[in-house]
Amino acid sequence: MIKRGLVFLICTMLIVSFSITRAEARNYNEVGDVRYFVGMMYHDAWIHSDGKTWQNNKDPFGGSLVAVHQNYVFNNIEGRKIKNVSVSAYKGTPEEHIIKSRGEVWEKYKDRSSTNVSPAVSNLQGIGGREVSFTVTVNANLNADEPLEITDEATQAIHENVEGYRTFLPILIKVELEAESNAPKTSLMSTFNNYTINRQAPKNLHTFWMYYNSDSTD
Repeated sequence: MIKRGLVFLICTMLIVSFSITRAEARNYNEVGDVRYFVGMMYHDAWIHSDGKTWQNNKDPFGGSLVAVHQNYVFNNIEGRKIKNVSVSAYKGTPEEHIIKSRGEVWEKYKDRSSTNVSPAVSNLQGIGGREVSFTVTVNANLNADEPLEITDEATQAIHENVEGYRTFLPILIKVELEAESNAPKTSLMSTFNNYTINRQAPKNLHTFWMYYNSDSTD
C-alpha cells in the first residue's frame, strides 16, 4: 500500500492584520492515528528611536502579556476523515515532535521562547471531513531568556536606536484521524487472457481474474 503524506497548510496572520498566505509543511510525527505538528508562532517587539519606549508597550524582556492569532488549514490527503484537532503549549518534549515536523531541534528555540504559553482553538470547521480550518489564539508573557534579535530584518530605514526582538510562542497541534481500517478504498478487477499455465499448454484455455485495491503497489 502506498502511504501518501499529509499536507499541513499554514496561513500566517499578523497581530493587527490578516494575511492569507499559505505555506506547506509536509512532515509530521505519526503515532497511530494521530499526527503531531509543532507550530512556531511568535511576537515581534520593537523599541522606538528614543531607545526606551517599546511599541505598544510590549517589552520583550519585561514579561509583557500579549495575544497572538494565527489561522491554520489542515488538508488530509490520505483519504481519511479528521476526527478532532486540539492545541497545547509545546515545551520541547517529546523532542521527536519538533524534529519530525520541522526538521529542527528544540535547542534552537528553547531560550528564545516564552515559558508561559496558553493556546486556544476557535472557528474550528470541517471535523468529520478531509479538511479542517481553525484559528489558534495564544496568550503569553514575553519572558524568554534570550529573544531573537531581528533588527536587521527591518523593511525600511530605521533610527540607530531602534531594535527588534522576536519571542517564539511554540504550540503543539494534535490531529486525530479516523482509523485506517475505516478509510474508503477503491477496488479494481483485472483479467488476463491469452495466458497459459505452462509453455506447452494451448493458449486461451484459461482466464485469470485479479481483484485488488487501487492503492496496491502490486
